[in-house]
Amino acid sequence: CNAFSFSSIQCIIIPSSVKTIHEHAFTNCRSLKIVEILEDSKLVSSNKEYFANSTNVVIMIPVNLRKSLHFKVSKPSNLFNSFAAYK
Repeated sequence: CNAFSFSSIQCIIIPSSVKTIHEHAFTNCRSLKIVEILEDSKLVSSNKEYFANSTNVVIMIPVNLRKSLHFKVSKPSNLFNSFAAYK
């Protein structure tokens, strides 16, 4: 499911209740700048490409989830400050 693909979404907070994100969910979201994952997130990533052709995205991952969440990035140079850890 490409839920937000080609949309003009600028920022999104992934709710704590979300367990999975489908591959390419944010493909071609050229206006997307910030993705925030909450500290009590139930999200389990599977190293898929969620952000293909979305540029300059900051993905905010809580420190406690840094080791368990993995995102595949086709063009790392397109991501700005790609994985920002925060408390």
